[in-house]
Amino acid sequence: MGISTIRHDEVFPVHKYDYPVTVIGVGAIGSRVGMALVELGLTKLTFIDFDEVEAHNLANQAFMDCHIGVSKVYAMEDLVRMKLGYVPDTMTFLQEKVTPESQTINHGTVFMCVDSIEARRMLIEKFKQDDSTFNVFDTRMASTHGNVVYVNMINESSIRKYFKNLPENDDNTELSACGSTLTVGTTASLIANLAVWQFMHLRHEPAAMEENIEIFFKPLTLCQ
Repeated sequence: MGISTIRHDEVFPVHKYDYPVTVIGVGAIGSRVGMALVELGLTKLTFIDFDEVEAHNLANQAFMDCHIGVSKVYAMEDLVRMKLGYVPDTMTFLQEKVTPESQTINHGTVFMCVDSIEARRMLIEKFKQDDSTFNVFDTRMASTHGNVVYVNMINESSIRKYFKNLPENDDNTELSACGSTLTVGTTASLIANLAVWQFMHLRHEPAAMEENIEIFFKPLTLCQ
């Protein structure tokens, strides 16, 4: 059956902008980015992740109890089916880890929802060689803050600026008492939706888009 976009067509007329979009990393942010894109009415979507859903993921990712032990991309496919009543044949779900040698995918726009600085650096270097990737949104998150960085992959100065501001490593990553990365579901939801709004601006109202937005939720501060 699908969904009706009549209530947001004036804000984002999806029929004009249903270009290929790829979400790399379908975790706390990526799973929510994916569902937000589906709810916008986009259908040319590719989801890539190599991991499986674990019980502790349910607190901060979009998945359900029935998805525990299932590949995250196939769990994502199930969420799409539950939302739309079917899975569009223009959507692709790839259980793999992207490497420099990975086959080129028609990315168009990429939401980069990965866990490490090393992965971000590798992906941007890969996209530099890939003439089908035009726009990248890099999402990052700590427990109470996060940011969304836009990279124009056909603009050398945008790429240089991205690398200049990219941290050297993950030394500042927040860890819990047991050594795992701290993640809060509400923070992930806010960062994911901020990233999708930036994408909407890029497509429909570019003057409203920012190259870098950092937001702190405790206390609430928005930095541009």
